[in-house]
Amino acid sequence: MLNIFKKIALILTFLICANIKAQELPPIENFSPLNYSGGNQNWAISQSDENYIYIANNSGLLEFNGEKWNLYPSPNNTILRSVNVVKNRVYTGCYMEFGFWEKNEFGVLDYTSLSNTLKEDLIEDEQFWKILELDKWILFQSLNRIYIYNTLDKSFKIINSKTPITKAFNIEGIIYFQKINDGVYKVENGEVLPISTNEIFKNNIVVNIFKVKAKLLLQTQQKGFYFIDEDGETKWNIEFNKILEASSVYSSIKLEDDSFILGTISNGIYHIDSQGNLINQINQEVGLNNNTVLSIFQDKDQNIWLGLDNGISVVNFSSPFKVFNDVKGKLGSVYTSVIFNDYLYLGTNQGLFYKKLNSNTTFNFIKGTNGQVWSLAIYDNTLFCGHDIGTYIIKNNQAKLISDVQGTWDIKPIPTQENLLIQGNYNGLNILEKVNDSWRFKNKITGFDISSKFFVFSETHQLFVSHEYKGVFKLVIDKKFEKVVEINEETSVTKGLKSGLVSYDNNLYYSSEKGVFKYSKDKHFFELDSLFTNQFFKNDSYYSGKLITNSQTNTLWGFLDKSIVYFSPGILNNTLKINRIPLPESKRRDIADNVEFISLSIDTEKAWKKYFEKNEVKGKQLQIYRNELSDYMVVSIPRFFVIDKDQKIVDVFAPWPSSGKLEEMINNILNK
Repeated sequence: MLNIFKKIALILTFLICANIKAQELPPIENFSPLNYSGGNQNWAISQSDENYIYIANNSGLLEFNGEKWNLYPSPNNTILRSVNVVKNRVYTGCYMEFGFWEKNEFGVLDYTSLSNTLKEDLIEDEQFWKILELDKWILFQSLNRIYIYNTLDKSFKIINSKTPITKAFNIEGIIYFQKINDGVYKVENGEVLPISTNEIFKNNIVVNIFKVKAKLLLQTQQKGFYFIDEDGETKWNIEFNKILEASSVYSSIKLEDDSFILGTISNGIYHIDSQGNLINQINQEVGLNNNTVLSIFQDKDQNIWLGLDNGISVVNFSSPFKVFNDVKGKLGSVYTSVIFNDYLYLGTNQGLFYKKLNSNTTFNFIKGTNGQVWSLAIYDNTLFCGHDIGTYIIKNNQAKLISDVQGTWDIKPIPTQENLLIQGNYNGLNILEKVNDSWRFKNKITGFDISSKFFVFSETHQLFVSHEYKGVFKLVIDKKFEKVVEINEETSVTKGLKSGLVSYDNNLYYSSEKGVFKYSKDKHFFELDSLFTNQFFKNDSYYSGKLITNSQTNTLWGFLDKSIVYFSPGILNNTLKINRIPLPESKRRDIADNVEFISLSIDTEKAWKKYFEKNEVKGKQLQIYRNELSDYMVVSIPRFFVIDKDQKIVDVFAPWPSSGKLEEMINNILNK
């Protein structure tokens, strides 16, 4: 078993046999108390006109400018419960104190107390949980009162309540609030008027109030949603109610697309659409810092900030990409992907997997494709799979081997030859042909035996092959596609690691760290495309020269250090239009080559073997008896261990593999 430790880091997973559904989720960025040097809990969030984020934290007021965190201790060193930025002031509330912060000439926040200017005393142990803006007034809500501050004449008006006020809300310029054991009220023309004294609102906490199609929609902590209009109260009957009523909702927000984010006490967040259908659930298991969501805020860039019981998580629902968390390590390292007939296919170092597109179902393994998948190609309404052991056709999610020539890097059509395909293999170039509506291997193209990972046609019988270590070759092939009749090494470009060769928009491009080169058919050589190069590397640095085309959208994709870029043809001229997706290389990095995932089952031998045989689980799967784990306090499962390359235990309570914390831990080990 010692050979297991040949990798740099090792993760041991103790589990029972279970089928865990995986989700494609928006990217999540986490901040721990160590990151922002503050307390665990984060009670409220707001944003300034300068786009600074302000958070009411156990240790005080957190300020984040996008790169750096600052902590301002609360004025009386108590927990800060509320924050709201209005113009150049940051209003906050805590225990027996409320006021505002303003920046001085040095850009540092100074505090001014407003509660000290009151003519009457605060109620004993009063805390301020919500701050609202309404025209010239700022409202500070505690459990006992609402203090209405006039910013013009600096006067106060106070609304008292005999029963606790849970929360207050500003809905289209009208203030609503709930009195426990009493009902829901509004403030109109300076008067407090009842909205509903229905028992449901007397005995259940109202978490939020929304306006939906001229109706008020009230969300309760455990009893779901209710509409209120002139006809009375009506429950919003949605299928999600079954989940909602089994949860305890603490915070919520309505997004600009009319969907809702619901933050719970123990289940993370639920995202539901405007019709009440569940879009997804995001919790600690799939990436949040914590499952208790105390506050939710949508910033100006549509990011969703979650103030948690332990830390802060930021979810980018508007991101152009999603993240699939392979919690069980079933898939391995992904090398290629394609969408075909409404299915998503992933080619990995473990084989070929598929799932229904845009579904939360698990990926299924296609039998017979064990091992390295290099490429996936669609031609003639047929899905081809380039594999380490040859070429497969995938039909009805079953694999049929049509060529046993090893190492199929890529498969492409040949210009003007609709019944022929060319594939690049470890041994050079090979031809597939279609006979009687069936594809089969035809012949190897003799005279060129260099591994052909990147190749493109410039003419029907002329193509270029790029080899990262040997350079670029221009080949002329005979009319029967049986042999190479002429080979010339291309000297206008230099070989390079991570270089790429691609055909796009009737042009050939070679890309490397030295730039993007375009092939001139008149001059018969590659020359630097300065405009393309400048656009490609603008405000970014080289990471990979490999370019990918999407024929369906006629776009060309590239990968840089800080972003993914894609080009599309100009509408009015030949200039390519560039688009950038911020996604740094550090987020895309694959650490699989340096990490070994090993599953140790404490199930019975019979059940263990039956599960792995039925589900065709890949990777190293070992069995261990529960009593052998007593020294490591494994009393519940799943549990995750991290062991370094020297066989030393790093952590016996490691984070879930899907969390950013584990990735951070592993990267720290790898970088030592």
